[in-house]
Amino acid sequence: MGKLNLSELAPGMVLAEPVKDPQGRVVLGAGAELTERHLQVFENWGVTEAVVSGVEREDLQTDPGGALPPEMVAELDADIARRFPDNPGPVLSEIRRLARNFALQRMTAQPKGEEA
Repeated sequence: MGKLNLSELAPGMVLAEPVKDPQGRVVLGAGAELTERHLQVFENWGVTEAVVSGVEREDLQTDPGGALPPEMVAELDADIARRFPDNPGPVLSEIRRLARNFALQRMTAQPKGEEA
């Protein structure tokens, strides 16, 4: 059982706990199997995370920077830290994580016009 961000949820996952909106109202009960429609409703209602059965965040995480030299990744991490000050809040932590992943994906992407 693990707590996942909205961006990590996928259809077919099963809720281990009820999902609540920011005001504490239950949006979907425990035991429900997620569908694409549920994920859209979560986004519309401001839900940012859910606890699902059988999946841990660590199971999902892959480091897109694994193909880059460590110096480049360290430089990016320092830049992210300058742009987004360390804050224990969940919103800023998620912004930092998303910014890092987006930058790493762009850095590892094949340039346009090149053939594989």
